[in-house]
Amino acid sequence: MDHLKKREGWNKALKKYQADNPPKVSLRPLELSFEVRLEMARNQARIITPTLVGREFDLLLVWERSNHCVCLCACGRYAAEVSENGLIKGTVKDCGHRAAETLRISRYRRARKVKLRAKEARAERKRVLTLLKKRKRKPARKFWGLSA
Repeated sequence: MDHLKKREGWNKALKKYQADNPPKVSLRPLELSFEVRLEMARNQARIITPTLVGREFDLLLVWERSNHCVCLCACGRYAAEVSENGLIKGTVKDCGHRAAETLRISRYRRARKVKLRAKEARAERKRVLTLLKKRKRKPARKFWGLSA
C-alpha cells in the first residue's frame, strides 16, 4: 500500500475518531498538525522520536497516547486501545481488518465449494437419469417367461 492511500485512510479514520471523541479543551496530549505527524512518520527510520505519537507501524499511525495508544489505520478506521509493546514488537500491524477480511474470504471460498459440489451432484443425477431413460427395457412377458 503506497503512502498516498495510507494517508487517505488515515484522514478517514481521523474524521471518525474526531466525530466520536470531540477534543477536550483542557487536556490535549500533543499540539501537532496531521502533516507534521506524517512527516515524523516518514522520517522515523532516520530520527528516533522519544514518543510513539506520529510514528507509523505498518498500517497504523499513532495519534494519541494516554494509557494506551490511539492509532489511525490505513483502512479508514481507528483502533482505540493498542498496547505500546505490541506496536514496538510488531505484533500489532493493523486495526484487525486483515483478519476479518481473511475470515470473509475463507467463508466465501467454503460456500463456493459447497455450491460447486451441489452442482456436480445435480449433474451426476441428471446423467444417471438420462442413462436410465435410454436403456432398453424387456417386455414383462419375456422377462417372466410368459408366452403370448
